[in-house]
Parts: sequence; C-alpha cells; structure tokens
Amino acid sequence: MSTAPRHLRRRQAAATPHLRVVRKGRRRAGRGRGTSVFVTGGIIAVALVFGVLLEQVILAQSAFRLSAIRERLATAERRYENLMHEAVILDNPARIERVARRRLGMIEPDPAARRFVVANVRSGSAGVRAAMPGEGEAVPGIAAPEVEAGGTP
Repeated sequence: MSTAPRHLRRRQAAATPHLRVVRKGRRRAGRGRGTSVFVTGGIIAVALVFGVLLEQVILAQSAFRLSAIRERLATAERRYENLMHEAVILDNPARIERVARRRLGMIEPDPAARRFVVANVRSGSAGVRAAMPGEGEAVPGIAAPEVEAGGTP
C-alpha cells in the first residue's frame, strides 16, 4: 500500500481526470490528407493497369478469332477450287456420252427409224408435221420418236 493517507489519495485521483480533450494538430491533418491522395492515386494506377491488361486480352482474343476465320476462308477457297475443277470434268461432253452409253445403256438410234419434226413457221400459220429424213425441211438433231411417220402430233 501507499504511504499517503486516504484522503490525500482521493484528492489526487479527483485532480487527474481519466478523460482528456485531444485537439487536431497540423501534423495530423496534413498526414491524413496525404494518405488519402496516395490511396486515390494507387486506386487510379491499379485501374489503369487493369484497363490496359483487359485491352490486351481483348486484342489477343480478336487475333485468335481472326486467325480461325482466315483458316476457314482458306479451307472454303480450296474446296471451291476443287468443286470447280470437278464441275469442269463432269461437264465434259465426251464424258457425258461415255456415261450414257456404259452406265445407262443408251445407244445411237437407227438412222432409218429417225423421225424429225418440221415446223412451218410463218406469220399467221402454225403447222407442225412429222417428216421422214430427206422429206421436206427436216431439222436435224431434233428427234421426235413419239410421232409416227406420216402422222400428226
């Protein structure tokens, strides 16, 4: 225990209050303002770095998409060229005749059995008759097998 009497201890305790007023000093206010500037600057810097990185990612994705589109275009161009080459081969008249004769069993008709359609086209008359080869004005190459010799359509 302390050597001072009780009544003196009470006076000392009452003279020194537990609470005290703290006033803001210039140092404290300046330091708080500087901290907020640094924090704001840091946030802005982080946002700028994030924005630049995001832009780079978007550019890289666009480059990958463009590369894929170019590959598809090259494939489509090659396919188009192959199909055009195949169309030229298939459109060859000699090949068409060969397929008609071999696969479809078509034959050249007998020259004696050929019939031709003769069209007499004049203003005002529209007459069509079947003719035998060498008879009248026959049009070679236009065969009409369904028309009988000497008959009318």
